[in-house]
Amino acid sequence: MLEIERPEYSASIVFKDCIQVKRDKNLKTRLEGVASDIVAAETAYDKKAKSLAFYEIKTEEGVGKSVSNSEMEDLYVTVFARKSSSVRKKYYDELMLIPENGTCPMCGQRDASTLDHYLPKAKNPSLAVTPINLVPVCKECNHTKWEYHPKTADQQFIHPYYEKLPIGTWLVADLDQSKPPALKFRVSPPMDCDETLGKRLVWHFEELNLAKLYASQAGKTLAGIADKLKAAGDRGGKDEVRFLLGEDARSWSKANLNGWQAAMYRTLAGSDWFCEEGYAYAGEKRRRERK
Repeated sequence: MLEIERPEYSASIVFKDCIQVKRDKNLKTRLEGVASDIVAAETAYDKKAKSLAFYEIKTEEGVGKSVSNSEMEDLYVTVFARKSSSVRKKYYDELMLIPENGTCPMCGQRDASTLDHYLPKAKNPSLAVTPINLVPVCKECNHTKWEYHPKTADQQFIHPYYEKLPIGTWLVADLDQSKPPALKFRVSPPMDCDETLGKRLVWHFEELNLAKLYASQAGKTLAGIADKLKAAGDRGGKDEVRFLLGEDARSWSKANLNGWQAAMYRTLAGSDWFCEEGYAYAGEKRRRERK
C-alpha cells in the first residue's frame, strides 16, 4: 500500500477532449449538455475523498437526464483508454507514469499496468473519465476490486491519491520455524492510528489477499539468499548472519518502512532461532504431505 501523487488534470478538460473525438452529433450534443454534471461530480468526489468518506457517494443511473451509464462507459473504453486515441496518449499514459518505479500502489508489489476506477464507472458514470478517480494499478488488484462500491467507512479500499498512511511500522511478518522457514504477514495498526483507518488497512490487506502475495515473494527471496546466509554463517556464525540481515532490514526500511521486504528482514534479523540455525534451512525444498 503506497501513497502516490494526485493528478492535476481536471475532469472538465479531459471530458471536453473526449467529446471532441466523438462523431455521433446527437451523442456529442448530449455529452456537452452534461458537462456541468461531470464538474459537479468531481467537486463532490474531491470533497468526500478529503474526508475519506467515499461510501457516502451514491451510485447513479445515468448522468443528467440524457446520458446513460453505458454511454459513459463507452466514452472511457473507446476514447480515453483506446490505444490509438490521442486522448489516451495525453492522459491515460501520463497517469500510468505516476507510481514510482511503476509499482502498483494498491499492493505495493506488482507492476501497475492498467487504470482502476476507484469508484466503478458502471455505478458512478459521471466519474468515468475523472482523473482523480483513475488509479494506476496492477491487473490483479484491478480484477479483485472490480465493481466494488464502498458501503461503510470501515470497508473502503485505501485510496493512493488521498491517504495519509500511519507513521511508524504497521506491516508485520511472523516467522514460522519450519524447514524451510516461512513468513506470514499481517497488518497491525499503531496504537495512535485512527481507528477507522486501522480497520481499513486490515480490510484492504485481506480483500486483496496481500498476505499470500507477500508470503510467496518472501519465500522466493529466502531461497535466493540461502547461499549468502550460509556463507555468512560459515564466516562468523549467528552474529554475522544477524549483521547481514540487519543491513538489509535498514536498507529496505529506508526505501519503504511497510514494504514486505522491510518487514521480512526485520523479523529475520530479530530472530535468535533464524540467526542461529534457521538460516541453514532457507534453501530447502518444502515437502508436500501425501494424502
